[in-house]
Amino acid sequence: MSLARSAIRIVGVVALLALLVVILIGGGQPLGSGAKAPTTVGVTLDGDGFDLQRWRGQFVVVNIWATWCGPCLHEMPDLVLAAEKWQAKNVRFVGLAADSPPERVPLVAAKFGLNYPVVRIDGQTQRAWNALSFPSTYILRPDGSVAWSVAGALTLKELDDVLTELTAP
Repeated sequence: MSLARSAIRIVGVVALLALLVVILIGGGQPLGSGAKAPTTVGVTLDGDGFDLQRWRGQFVVVNIWATWCGPCLHEMPDLVLAAEKWQAKNVRFVGLAADSPPERVPLVAAKFGLNYPVVRIDGQTQRAWNALSFPSTYILRPDGSVAWSVAGALTLKELDDVLTELTAP
């Protein structure tokens, strides 16, 4: 085999591997502004039934995370503070735990003192949200459509700034 053919094969293999990495660790964006929030039902860690539709009429922050995700764990204290702060302004928070061992989810929620419902979701629900990487966070308008979304960890200031803008009269 010639040197040129070997080089072409190597470049092809590297390109395929790069594509696979993008697919596996993310690279797509979460649902964008205006998209309808997917049906999301399940059972909270407290054993209560959960249906996102029941929260229509309110702004909702949806955070999709995994127990093994470092950036997810890093942002959790800020999400707890934000949930506490924005509760009085009729903003609800929910954590959707994806791609995680079932026994780890309540341990992580307890460790960080998550003060909002946490629901384990399956891969189909995760894909419906287009959450190709963790964490992915969405803010829903009272009509159930996506007002804002981001892939990657948030800070309290970033979330406060967006919620302040979205909820302004």
